Amino acid sequence: MNVCLDSSHWIVVAPVDISRSDACVLHLRGVVFALLNDRKKVTLVIPKVDKEIKVPFLFEHPYLELSSYANPFRFEFLGVFFALPKIIRALLKEKSGVIYSRMSLLTFFVQAVSWCFGGFVRVTEHNGDLGEEIKFLLPARFRWLGFLAHYLQILDAKFACIVRAVTPELKEMLVRCGIPSSKIMVLSNGADTSLFTPYSRQDCLKKYSLPLKKKYIGFIGTITSWQAVDDLINAFALIGDSEIHLIIAGDGPELLKLKELAMAKKIMDRIHFLGKIDIMEAPKIISCFDIAVSPMRSELYTKSGAAKIKIRDYASCGRCILAGNSLSHLEFEQLGVLKTYIMDDISDMAEKMLELLNQPKVRKQFENSSLLYAKENFSWGEILLPLFKDCEKRI
Repeated sequence: MNVCLDSSHWIVVAPVDISRSDACVLHLRGVVFALLNDRKKVTLVIPKVDKEIKVPFLFEHPYLELSSYANPFRFEFLGVFFALPKIIRALLKEKSGVIYSRMSLLTFFVQAVSWCFGGFVRVTEHNGDLGEEIKFLLPARFRWLGFLAHYLQILDAKFACIVRAVTPELKEMLVRCGIPSSKIMVLSNGADTSLFTPYSRQDCLKKYSLPLKKKYIGFIGTITSWQAVDDLINAFALIGDSEIHLIIAGDGPELLKLKELAMAKKIMDRIHFLGKIDIMEAPKIISCFDIAVSPMRSELYTKSGAAKIKIRDYASCGRCILAGNSLSHLEFEQLGVLKTYIMDDISDMAEKMLELLNQPKVRKQFENSSLLYAKENFSWGEILLPLFKDCEKRI
C-alpha cells in the first residue's frame, strides 16, 4: 500500500499503562489517532504491556512505530528513566521533528534531553496543576510534596517550546509562575468521536442484564477519591424512588468503600456495580444512562485547572449530562450542552438529577445538543489542528 506521509515525524512520550481502561489511555489514544489521521509518522514511547492483553494501540498502522520500555518500579512516573534510551535512539534516528510528552512528575527530563539534541520542536501537554492534585491526594503529612511537584511542572514548561494547557485557568497559573504567555496554547481535551457514538439504549440494557423499565443515573470511570463518586452515592440515597437506579461502571481503590457506603445507606438493591469495563465497551455502557453524571470536588477543580474527558465522552454518546459547576462547565451549560450542580452540594446534585428525570423533553433536548456539540467541537483532530500547524512552521 502506498501512503502519503506528512513531512513531520512525531515522537510521543507517555508514561501510561495502556492496558488500563481509563481516561489517561483514552486521552493518549485520541492524541495519537489525531496525528495518524493527519498523516504524521508517529513513534510512540510507552511502558511495555503483556502481549496477551488486548489494547486499542496494539495494531499495525503504516505510520505508527511502537517503542516500549520495561519499568520495574510500581510508580509510572519513574519509567521516564527507562524511556530515555528509547527517546535518545529516536532522536538520533530522525534528526528533526516534534517530541510531544504528556507531562508527569519527571518528564522535564524528556524536555531537557530533547533540548540537548536540538532540531526538534518540544511540546509538553499539561492537564492540570500537578502540585494541587498531589496535595489533594496525599495525606496531610506528605502534602509538602505538592510544592516539589509544582516546581517540576514549571521546569517542564520552561524547557518546552510549546506548552499545551487544557484550560485558560491552567494557562493563568503557568503565566503567574513565569512561563511566557506566547509559548502556551490553550487547547482543551477531546473525545474519540469514532469510538464514542450512541447505541440503542434498550439493546445495551439487555446486553448488561439491566432491568428495561427503570430509569438510570450513571457514572463510568476509575473509582478514585478525586472522582467524588461517594458524593454521587450520597445524593442518590436522597432519591427514594424505587424506579430510579444507579449504574457505576469502573474499578479502582475506592470501590470497596463505595459498596460499604451503599450498604450503609441501604440502597445496594438499586445500584449496579459493573466493575472494570473494556474501553471498547464504554460507549455501550454510557448509552444505558438516562443521566450521565460527572461528580466533582471543588477543592480539586477550582485549583487544578483540569478538563474532564468524561463529559466529552458522554456528549459523544448523546447523553443528558450533569456535571459540577466548574468554569468550563458553566460555559457548556450556557450553550445547552449539559446541566451543572453546585460542587460538594449533594442535595443540589439530587435535586438536579430528579429534575432531569422528571422532564423527558428537557432531557431529550440535552441529548440532542450534547451530541451535536460533540460532533462539531470535540474531535481530537479539530482540537489539535492549531498545534499541528504551529509545529509545522517551526520544523
